[in-house]
This record gives sequence, C-alpha cells and structure tokens, in this order.
Amino acid sequence: MTTPLQQALDVADLPVDEPARRRALADARVAPWPERRLEAWRYTSLHALGQRAPRPAAPPAAEPAPPRSVVFRDGHRTGAGLDGLAAGVRLTTGVAAPATAQGDVFDHLSAAFAVDGATLRVDAGTDAGDWLALLHRSGVGADRSWHLRHRIVLGSGARARVLLDCEGARGPALATVDTAIELAAGAELDLACVNAPAEALSLLLRNRVRLAAGARLRLQALDGGAAPSRHELTIDLAGAGASAQLGGAFVLAGRRHADLQLRLRHLAPGCTSTTAWRALADERARAVFDGHILVAAGADGTDARLECKSLLGSAQAEVDAKPVLEIHADDVRCAHGATVGQLDPAALFYLRSRGIPADAARAILVRAFAAEALAGFAGDWPLPARLAALAGLEEAV
Repeated sequence: MTTPLQQALDVADLPVDEPARRRALADARVAPWPERRLEAWRYTSLHALGQRAPRPAAPPAAEPAPPRSVVFRDGHRTGAGLDGLAAGVRLTTGVAAPATAQGDVFDHLSAAFAVDGATLRVDAGTDAGDWLALLHRSGVGADRSWHLRHRIVLGSGARARVLLDCEGARGPALATVDTAIELAAGAELDLACVNAPAEALSLLLRNRVRLAAGARLRLQALDGGAAPSRHELTIDLAGAGASAQLGGAFVLAGRRHADLQLRLRHLAPGCTSTTAWRALADERARAVFDGHILVAAGADGTDARLECKSLLGSAQAEVDAKPVLEIHADDVRCAHGATVGQLDPAALFYLRSRGIPADAARAILVRAFAAEALAGFAGDWPLPARLAALAGLEEAV
C-alpha cells in the first residue's frame, strides 16, 4: 500500500524529464514505505510524513557564502566561497553520482529529484588545509521537499577536513542528503556533521564511507533532532590497517526525534575502530542509537570498541540504545555497551549553591556530558562551540 506522499508524485514535478528520472519516480511510487514492523525502523515512525504531500522546492535567490564553503538552500546551490583552494583540490557543484543505492523509497526520490550537490576531489599526497564546509539550509515556506547528493574522493595519502552542516528554518519539509566518501590508501579525513534543523523538518542523512588500506577517518557528529532526524552512517574498513574514530552526541528537547543507524564493517585484517556516543533527551524527546559492528571472516586482528551513554531529563523522554557485535573472525578484541541514567542531582545542587541559575546549571552539565564523546580528537573542530549553543548554555547564561 502506497502513502499519500507517494501517490502525489508527478512527472510534471521532475526537474528534468529524462528516462533515468522517470524510472526513479516510478520506483518511488511503488517502493515499500518504511514501517515500524521493520527492525531498522522500529523506533522511528514516518507515518505522519507519509500522509503529507510536499512539493519540490523552487530555486531560491543567490546569497553570499563564507570563505571555503558552499551554501545550499532548499536543495539548490545559492552561494560559494572557493577562492584560494590549494593546488590539487577541486570542489565543484552539480548533482553528484549517486551513492550505492539501497533501493528504498528515499533513494528513488533522490535519484528522481536531486538537482544539486558537491563533489570534492583531493589529489594524492595533497593536504586540503583548513575546514571546507557544505552548508545545508532549509527556508521558510509551504510544505516542500529537496534532495542533495555529494561525493568526496581522497587520493592516496591525501588529507582533508570537511564540515557537513544542516540547519532549518520554520515550516515543514522533507530533505535527504546523500554523501558517498572514498578514501584511498593512507588518506585521512576529518568529518564533522552538525544537524540542527527545525522541529518540523524531516531530515534523512546517508553517509557511506569506504576506506582502503591504512586510511583513517575521524568523525564527530552533533544532532539536535527534528521530525525526525535520521542519520544512516555506513563505514566499510575495506583495506588492511584502516581505522575509524567516531564520537557524537544527541542533545534533544521538546518533541524532537533523532535516530542514528550505524553500520561499521571490519572487512580486512588489522583494522581498528572506536565509537563513543552520548544521548540526552529532555521533555518528550526521543533518541535512537542502533550501532552494529560487523567483523567479517578473515578480519583477524580487529580492535573494535563501541559505547553509548544516555541521560533522561524527564519521565516522558526516551532513549533506545542497541549496540550489536557480530563476529566471524578469530583473534579479535571487541567490546560494546550502553547505559541510561539521569543528571546527577548532587552536581546540580552544587552548581545551584554557587549561585548559578537552574537553567544554566543544567546546560553546563548537559554540555559536559555530551562533550565526553568529543574528547580525544586533536585539532580545532567546529563542534564544541555548536554544542554550547545546542545545549542552551549561551541563552542560559
């Protein structure tokens, strides 16, 4: 049974009437809609989204962009500040080649309606320098939909630092952002992901990363939730000695909902991964952490560690944490775990006794708790400052 959203899809809305987009549109109309009876969607309902009929967003006006960044608003590039990129670094815009399709309704919608995106290529042995930012903005208006597809390719021994930043204004929308990342042998990528969309935005992020031998990924993620915000993060450690260091936090309030679906696959010998996540849900918010580590046959020497620690700020808040290890190899070191608790009343009382207002005291504890997952990352990352704002510390003090 298709949803009203799927039934409203029309060839007349395609940005370009071409065979590939028509096929994708036809597939989107009949693809199974994600339901909670599916394990991957057990804690995240898209029923309300399926009853809507968002229309494709129109191209907005051009706007200035900060240095070393590209601004996308409602799925269209509106500004770029790309002067002074190092030789061997190419950042172009236009719809990127799609990531490996999962074949669900959102893949088909992206293939049919995506009109823009960014492609970053860094030549072998090149250091791209300071942070490069892809800024995703959702405007104010009637119910609408937009889609972006990005690609990041680092050559052997290349280095880059990339920020993927999503923010939304008031008003309902459906947005998908699909990023395919390829790291050649010995390449290093620092990737920062910030999701602070409007509460009415339904945001689906898909980041798919493949690492060759000796490649290194360092990823920080910060999610303020939406209606809902869902991040599907797939990382393949495909070459011997590849490594991934992941740290992230949910900071949720109101009725915001955030869902992380992590699939971390150790496919080659001698690979390492560490994953530390923090989830704080207040009021009637809900956080979902589904972290699955696979150690494939032959991936001997794997060292994989995963943890998720959560705090509930009210009796109506909910955190669903499901860490999973699936091991098909010998000679491995793996550990995983999850905890759920509440803010320490003694710590809160201590701050209050020093004259700190209640809201500020809670914000300080929230920030400290979430910041644990971001510790251990060397360098000047953009997320700590965003964490302070998301935790409400700036407003509280």
